[in-house]
Amino acid sequence: MEIRESTQAFITHRNKAEGAWRPLIGTLVVSAMFAVWGLRPFTSLFRLGPIETQLCGLALFISILGLIFAGVFLRPLIDVTDVDGSQIVPDACLHWIANDEGVSLQAKLNVADALAEKKSLTFEDLFTYDDELSSRAVRRKAEEGDGYRALMTLRAASTAKQS
Repeated sequence: MEIRESTQAFITHRNKAEGAWRPLIGTLVVSAMFAVWGLRPFTSLFRLGPIETQLCGLALFISILGLIFAGVFLRPLIDVTDVDGSQIVPDACLHWIANDEGVSLQAKLNVADALAEKKSLTFEDLFTYDDELSSRAVRRKAEEGDGYRALMTLRAASTAKQS
């Protein structure tokens, strides 16, 4: 999970630095303005002509298209799970991982070895190494536990009796 957490921090930092939310928020604001203007026939005290009513309907249609467009195309990467696994990891992300104190030296060395071997890494490769490190950490933690040691002591005593 170290590499995923570091990649998540990189994505968050990049979104803030690049202002990734501005196009989405701008489109939502413009869509809201069109929607408010388009709802005039329902809230107006005055009678509107047929052309004005059609323009209001067009404004509502444009606002709906804006919302769909914003939701599909303008949403920046928010979470690590949004990343396309086949995408090559950018150099800035690798630099972020190398400088992140939350990532263990072993994880950094594994990534460096894989990078030296393949010359470029995909996010799928990166997260595979992260999964391997996580499973190793879980195994190591289990092997250092009292229950594991007690069972291994019983096993050693049992094999010694049988010999």
